[in-house]
Amino acid sequence: MQKIIIKITDKSPLFLFVILWGLFVPKSAHAYIDPGMGSLIWQLLLAGVLGASFFIHKIWRHIRAMFSWLKKYISSRRNLKDHIDKDELSASK
Repeated sequence: MQKIIIKITDKSPLFLFVILWGLFVPKSAHAYIDPGMGSLIWQLLLAGVLGASFFIHKIWRHIRAMFSWLKKYISSRRNLKDHIDKDELSASK
């Protein structure tokens, strides 16, 4: 008897979900989609795509700016090292 209770309680969240789904989701929806709904859905999709593209573009500009700053920093460090090496060579002669 105890094994049966354990098996039921292990699956109780799924069992509860199925029961609640059956109770609250209607079998048939007595509704319609009017002609304006298609254009609304189209506008929502278009706005989402355009909004996401602007957001990605902005983030991409920040990433590129960060790497360009890093590239300039590394380049200046190399130039400084080359300058120091040339000074050491000229001083040793």
